[in-house]
Amino acid sequence: MAEQSTVLIDANLLTLWIVGEVSKDEVLRNRRTKRYSIEDHQILARYLTRFTHVMILPNIATETSNLIGALSGDYLKKARAILAAGLNVWNESYIQSASASKEPDFNRLGLTDAAILICATRETEVLTDDLDLYLSLSRKRIPVTNFTHLRTAGLLES
Repeated sequence: MAEQSTVLIDANLLTLWIVGEVSKDEVLRNRRTKRYSIEDHQILARYLTRFTHVMILPNIATETSNLIGALSGDYLKKARAILAAGLNVWNESYIQSASASKEPDFNRLGLTDAAILICATRETEVLTDDLDLYLSLSRKRIPVTNFTHLRTAGLLES
């Protein structure tokens, strides 16, 4: 796969990255990220350094904001500050919900993933841990990386 300069990251992975930036230990405790490990956060953080730009959709930002809402106190405050800082520098594309609902995979994938399918281009790599989204993007020949492959293959060992 050719190197891409822009990555579109899904909400689960963006949540993992933010929670890990707040507290590595919170990755293991938080109900939204406890399926991941501290090493997963490190793999993700290293992988993201390959890109010069991050792209999100309002749907991804909203889902991430809701997912980090499982944090509390200072952790939540720090997580929201990280999200807000990102929203000021990340590239945000908007796909109308009505358009996303017309995507053939909408019923199977849901609104956010259907919007990702519409927004994703060959110039942007999508990073996801959602197998169904990964397969749909692969069929469209959109550059996509399944985070599970990074985790299990040890591709980013130091």
